[in-house]
Formats: sequence, C-alpha cells, structure tokens
Amino acid sequence: MDTAIASQLLKDWTPPDVLRRSRPREVSLTRAGVGVSIIAVLLVIGGILVTVLVGGQIARESANARLLQSQGVSTMGEVARLWITGGEDPSYRVAYRFHVDSRAVDGRQTIARAQWARLQEGEAVDLLYVPSRPSVSCLAGSIPKPKPAWVQFVVGIPLIVGGLLLPLQIRRQKRLLSEGKPAPAVITKNRRVYYQHGARQNITLYEFVLPDGSVRKGRGCASRQLGPSGAGICVLYDPDNPRRSAPYPMKLVKVADW
Repeated sequence: MDTAIASQLLKDWTPPDVLRRSRPREVSLTRAGVGVSIIAVLLVIGGILVTVLVGGQIARESANARLLQSQGVSTMGEVARLWITGGEDPSYRVAYRFHVDSRAVDGRQTIARAQWARLQEGEAVDLLYVPSRPSVSCLAGSIPKPKPAWVQFVVGIPLIVGGLLLPLQIRRQKRLLSEGKPAPAVITKNRRVYYQHGARQNITLYEFVLPDGSVRKGRGCASRQLGPSGAGICVLYDPDNPRRSAPYPMKLVKVADW
C-alpha cells in the first residue's frame, strides 16, 4: 500500500460506532467464546482424569507383574481365541481358559507377533497364575511388562496444556477489544490451511493504516474468509505495540451490551 492510498483510506474511513466508545471498553464473551471457555475447562478436567486413570492402570499392571514374579504358579490351559486389533500398528491378542479348583478362569493378553503366530486355537498352553488372585495370569514366560510411569503424563498433559492455551486466545482478544484502537485495513491475501482429519483454517493477510499515515502488516485467522483481496476491513491494534492486531469483529469477544 503506497502513501497516497494510505492517506486516502485514512481520510475516507470511519470506524464502527461501537468502537468509538472510550477505552477501556467493557467486553463480554460471544457464544463462540463461551463455547471455547467450556471446552478449555473440559480439556483440563479430562487431562487430569486421563492422567489419574492411566496412572492407576499402570500401578495395577506393575502390582500384577510383581505378583506373577513372586507368587506365580504354573498350570495348563487352552487357547480360546486369537485375534489382531489396531491398524498400522497392530496388537496381537490371545484369550485362554484354565481351571482352578474345578472353576473355569478366563484370561487374555497381548503378546509378541512371533509368539502369537506359533499358537493355535484349542491347543494346550502353559500358563502362570496367582493362586490368591486367579484373575492375575499370563502365558508362561510372558509376564506383561507394565507401561512406564511417564506414559500417563504423555497422554494427559497435552489435554491440560490445550485447555490452558485456549483462554490465552480469549484474553488476547479481550485486551485488543478493550484497549485497542480501530484502523482501516485492506486485505492483501487469503490463504487456506488444511490440517489432519479435514480441519481447515482461513488466514487473512492485511495492511492497516495508523493515524500518522504509516502502514503496518497483520494477519488474522477465521473459520471463513473475511473478504476478497483488496476488500476493506476494520482492525484493532495495540497502541503500545501495533504489531499486535486483529480483524474486527472478533469471534470470541464482543463489546458488552451491544
């Protein structure tokens, strides 16, 4: 955008009435903002629950492995079923049955592919079980290794971090809408970015004019395009740091009672 165009744009442009209010403006959440806040809370709670649940499972696996090592007794059983789960990274599963005091006990286990390939349904198989807890059992020589303790954090922490990052987006938009100054802008380019699982995002590049006539660049993300290249839009920028800007209206916040 050259100086002449910038000067003309600044001369002819009038900000929306709602942005003429004295700063700081009172700001409230839009429906989308409320939804994002709820999602943030659910992600944090879900991350904590997942961490606790996975941690509990790892603790049980560790306890069962110790019982099998210290109290395991050999017995004979029968392969009841063989199957594979998963896709690109399959798991090889075996279900078996054995008897303790004339009572049938069922068990299942994930084993290595080579061992799985040697088994056949209906054949006899050597097992190991804990007499005081017959439900704790495994194929002989294949005591399951418990997952490392750090797995619970790998699963849960991304959810927690995601839940904590979402409010930062709301906070940024709140600050700009409350304290920011409006400025005329022109869209210079639209880009569409595709993510995994079909998600997509529209990125709008724009140039806006400050009161002194200087031109700054910015970018905004939205679920839909803000307009074609060359279209005029309104942006809000941080007067202390004009590099911080965003198109108006905003998705997550709005001026209260408007």
